[in-house]
Amino acid sequence: MWYNKCMADSLSVSFQYTREDILNVVIESLGFDLKKCWLMFLALVLLVGFAGYFLWIKMFMVAILLIVVAILFVPVYIFIAYLNLSSALRVLTDCVYTIEKNQLIAGSNLGFQYFDFKNIDRVVMTKPILFIYVTKKNAYFIPIRAFNSDEKANKFITALNYGIEVAKREIEEVDNL
Repeated sequence: MWYNKCMADSLSVSFQYTREDILNVVIESLGFDLKKCWLMFLALVLLVGFAGYFLWIKMFMVAILLIVVAILFVPVYIFIAYLNLSSALRVLTDCVYTIEKNQLIAGSNLGFQYFDFKNIDRVVMTKPILFIYVTKKNAYFIPIRAFNSDEKANKFITALNYGIEVAKREIEEVDNL
């Protein structure tokens, strides 16, 4: 009953992406991919190891260069990821996400996409960003600042999670028949 009442007035949020939103997505995304983090750590260890080797054989300039690369490795990686995401989002002006009936509607100046709740993989909430994964690796994101209040953000997130939970439960019931 609550679900139908909540959906009757359709929950919506509209916004434009800012540089801060894009940086938050890049930083938050790094934490989600454990494999990338381990590869970055391994690259840093190798750089420092090679720098130690070049110090040992008294090739100081090469060692200093490797240490500088090791120090700048993560910030440069974040900067490149930021530029890639920024260029991808540059074409978007206004974004609107609406929850209606059994679906999430993602709209922008490029058009609309409709996602049935049963097809949404998961929702991950961080302090600055709400990630809506439509596949295991692809997500739409909404900056929390786009909601006018914490109450509106909580209502939107609760309705979205509830809709996904109900849709997945219905799929399980059909599969169990």
